[in-house]
Amino acid sequence: MEKERHTFRNRQGIAAGYPEEQQQSRAVHNVYFLDTADLTVLLASTNSTSTRAIEESGRQMIVGYARVSSTGQDHATQTDHLTAAGAEKLFSEKQSGLDKDRPALEECLRFVREGDVLVVTKLDRLARSASHLHQIVEGLNQKGVGFRVLDDATLDTTTRTGKLVFGILASIAEFETALRKERQLEGIAKAKAEGRTGGRPAQITPGIKAEIAKLSAEGASVRQIAANIGFSKSAVQKVLDIVRRT
Repeated sequence: MEKERHTFRNRQGIAAGYPEEQQQSRAVHNVYFLDTADLTVLLASTNSTSTRAIEESGRQMIVGYARVSSTGQDHATQTDHLTAAGAEKLFSEKQSGLDKDRPALEECLRFVREGDVLVVTKLDRLARSASHLHQIVEGLNQKGVGFRVLDDATLDTTTRTGKLVFGILASIAEFETALRKERQLEGIAKAKAEGRTGGRPAQITPGIKAEIAKLSAEGASVRQIAANIGFSKSAVQKVLDIVRRT
């Protein structure tokens, strides 16, 4: 009995597991025919990314990302809105927006492919700052992936207006980064001009050191000096050691 046949087409147009001459003989307009046994082995040996390439090849996929800030919150409302917007694949996690380590977001960004659209319910669900948003959207653009925010129709890189809006946001992000760096440099320069070098201020001031040296010269013990000035015996001893070396 003839084996049951299946068709599949991957993104590169390659029938994995067959020599080149067999690929050519099996090819019909980039569609390949695999035996059931071959397909089973192929699917078992691929990871989630390559399996997605087999299953979703040749068509756009809407991918949703949902996030809530604490374990006490539920992202069911977000996922419902994303599903209603046509999202076929959802990534969700419970992480603070300030966390740099967001595993689900990283997996989502690796998953999307050219022609896909990444959708979120609100902008603050995705990025922790304007510069972070610019970084994510720029990465999506390089992969040929669109980006859409459900609660703001202007934030949609699949439209010309949306691309313009994100271009403005990118300029704002770059401006904020440059301004923040400039302020930091100005603050450092001002501190240096005022003689401040940063770090914790010294607790034992020159006046206290002078008092310790005076009490020691008058014959007071380390214990007595420590009780008098309110510092530990080890701190007093360190000051006395410095005084004796100078």
